[in-house]
Amino acid sequence: MKSTNFLGAVLTIAAGTAGQFIYDPLMLDDENVKRGYIDKTGTMIVSIKNDYNSTFADGTALVKVKSRWGCVDRTGAYLVPANYRMMRRFSEDLAAVQDTAELWGYAAKDGSVAIAPTYNAVQDFHEGLAAVVKGGKPFFIDKTGRVPFLTPSTVTELGSFAAGLAPAKVDDKWGYIDHSGSMVIAPQYEDASMFLVGQAKK
Repeated sequence: MKSTNFLGAVLTIAAGTAGQFIYDPLMLDDENVKRGYIDKTGTMIVSIKNDYNSTFADGTALVKVKSRWGCVDRTGAYLVPANYRMMRRFSEDLAAVQDTAELWGYAAKDGSVAIAPTYNAVQDFHEGLAAVVKGGKPFFIDKTGRVPFLTPSTVTELGSFAAGLAPAKVDDKWGYIDHSGSMVIAPQYEDASMFLVGQAKK
């Protein structure tokens, strides 16, 4: 019977050090394999108890325990208790979490619920805003859960902000809106992504 995966632990540490992610199907599919973390000397810093460990990023790692997700720091202490059906990494100090009703909200690094789970789908925060979907309608919220501007009613999908612009889909074409909700680049592209160094992949 498998109880540990030492090679997996070593690969996790190596991947974290190299800033890379190594996918192992066992990491998600085999809950009989328990995982922890070791440091570079081989000293156990998080006991072998988790069903899943992510690599560390910005001092935090996602863990899965008994089919529930949470987040730990480098000492193994929980920042966010493993209470959630799904969880993403932190972005701008908030992490998207899904409750048992399959609704999404956001948790803070102190483990508190920053924005209650009420959304059908969410994206990470960028430039202080996150794209969410509720009742089939996409729109943006700020870190308090407030809607900062009205999204044009013709928009059916949204991407994340970068360089002050966010992808927005109207019918089958993509354009870009700004922080006021104005369409500043008309929908004309088959696809669109976040801006990077002043340019976007289209």
